[in-house]
Amino acid sequence: MVFKKLFSSEKIFLPLIINLFLFGGIFAFGLLGLTTNLILLILAAAIFLEVIYITTLIQISVNKNVKGLNEVKKQINKLQKDEEKTYNGLIYTGHQMKTMQRELSALKKGSIFKPNDNGHLPRLRA
Repeated sequence: MVFKKLFSSEKIFLPLIINLFLFGGIFAFGLLGLTTNLILLILAAAIFLEVIYITTLIQISVNKNVKGLNEVKKQINKLQKDEEKTYNGLIYTGHQMKTMQRELSALKKGSIFKPNDNGHLPRLRA
């Protein structure tokens, strides 16, 4: 599953065929008269190099993912700062509304804002 995420099937198909022929071709050295020990040594070296290659590809992929995660982290931090600013703005607006309500209540108690017979406040003229 992890392998499919790292490489798409189109990109991995050709290297898979090449590796099959290369690793299988190592055993053809026996037809050239090489000893079994030497053939196995060559096979081990080829497998070792293949492991280094795959490890390098995985490390490159991990580094790309880490960079992407760092960008996401920066965006989350920015959103948190914006959230704090918005929260503080809402608190400030709430305090202003309370102050205005108190002032309006005080004005209603005074003679300026006495409701008419219909329950509406009279219009003020400047």
